Amino acid sequence: MSRANELMPRANGSMSRANGSMSRPNELMSRANGLISNVNGQMSGANELMFRADRLMSKREESGNRCPRFRGHLAEWGILAFAWKVRGLLANWGIPALACGVLLLLHWGCPFTPPEMFAYRAVNDECNCQEFKVVDRLEKIGYLFRASYAMDDGIVTHIGIEFTNNSRDTLFLERGAIKVASNNFNYQYNNRFLPLPALIIPPNQTDSVRLVGKEIEGKDDWNKIAGEQLRVTIQGLRVGSHDLRPQTVIFVPENPKLRRG
Repeated sequence: MSRANELMPRANGSMSRANGSMSRPNELMSRANGLISNVNGQMSGANELMFRADRLMSKREESGNRCPRFRGHLAEWGILAFAWKVRGLLANWGIPALACGVLLLLHWGCPFTPPEMFAYRAVNDECNCQEFKVVDRLEKIGYLFRASYAMDDGIVTHIGIEFTNNSRDTLFLERGAIKVASNNFNYQYNNRFLPLPALIIPPNQTDSVRLVGKEIEGKDDWNKIAGEQLRVTIQGLRVGSHDLRPQTVIFVPENPKLRRG
């Protein structure tokens, strides 16, 4: 019994040391749970910031102060690039950087009221219309042309072309070219052919391209609107093994000065 009594204090001491050793992992686990709760709180804050950003953007659209919208492949690339940057900010700098990023996005998306846009009117075949549609009936390819402009330290012209492939073959733009010729404005590439994007449009599908050009003088001159004609020519398109004939549309800009006078 004396031997047993001697061993009992030693056993109690070992148990105390074991309990002390277990308290350290428990403390670490408690800290880990605290960190996880902190991260969850930060992600909740991020979700709230993104929700507020979405609400602010929606209110701007509803109020009529619309941000310029970008369409096509360039817009998709921009969205992906921004998403990747947000992911990097979250990984490296946390929520404060994300909050700054959201505010920068709101400021960058609509930094100021965009200049007022005015329409060009197509005058082919006495159309006098804002959208001009032409169909290559032999190859079953449709084209829809639009154009608009703004005065923003010189004229800035936007041209959109929509291609509809109703044939059984693929439509190829990789050898296509476009020329924009202005009577009164000196664009950087005025009256010169430039390559179109290398789009591939399968049968029964539609795709589009958009061009933006600005005159090199860099000053507003409404007098040049009078008598202005914009001639847009595309060529070099191919559907299957067949070359498509060129298409030309002539645009005349609306003059808001005359309309308001």
